[in-house]
Amino acid sequence: MQLRSVLLAVGFSTMASSVSAATVISVETFSVPNYLDLLGDVNVLASENFEGFTLVDVPPADSAPDAFQADVIETAVGDFSVSPGSQSGSGGTVTDPNPNLDGSQLAVRNGNVYGRTDSTADIFPLDLPRADQFLDSNDVNEMDWDVSVAGDLAFNTLFWVMSDATDVGALLTIIAGADEATFDLGPNLSNANKQIVKVTFDSFVTSASVTFDNSKRNDGLSIDDVVVGISPVPLPASLVFLGAGLAGLGVIGRKRRKS
Repeated sequence: MQLRSVLLAVGFSTMASSVSAATVISVETFSVPNYLDLLGDVNVLASENFEGFTLVDVPPADSAPDAFQADVIETAVGDFSVSPGSQSGSGGTVTDPNPNLDGSQLAVRNGNVYGRTDSTADIFPLDLPRADQFLDSNDVNEMDWDVSVAGDLAFNTLFWVMSDATDVGALLTIIAGADEATFDLGPNLSNANKQIVKVTFDSFVTSASVTFDNSKRNDGLSIDDVVVGISPVPLPASLVFLGAGLAGLGVIGRKRRKS
């Protein structure tokens, strides 16, 4: 499996189209405590762990289900799709252990696919009797995620678990938002590595777009335990100083009245 570079481009549309939201990207190694800490700081509007998809035989049928595959996979956190003009995957991830996949579509899969694995069972081991499914880019070189929440609810935070990126000497460059915030992940992370990717905006948005753009096909990644929600928005420094100044004026006024 080879991956020279991956670009993750994140765009967004704000509640008022004339307003742009700055983007902050953070990436940390996945662990259950790290994920639960993030989860505890967010008012969750929607989440997706891909366990609700029924895996089916991919013709010609095998004795066991292979995957749920489609050009567009609709989820509670928006639609994942193969980008127009994306090159189909043809590497080992596609042909083994599921030789009936043709690599032209995304797939919800289970088990261990060359290091791509589920994270739900790690995070919530007692909640689901069988939790082992995840979204696989299926070796296509570009995948889009149109983020949305039912009811067009506004959000300012996204995070998810991403596995098997930047192994074998690769570099993952994450580019986000109109301000082109960047984060470089790797190279030489271990096979089956898991990372938590978090994207925050400094104002609320009702939709966002995320593009996973590989420099070449045949080395993808998996996504699981996606959360879209609301986290506290820090006040700009100018407002903090203004508040302190107003508070100081209030103290002075009280002292004058007492005198």
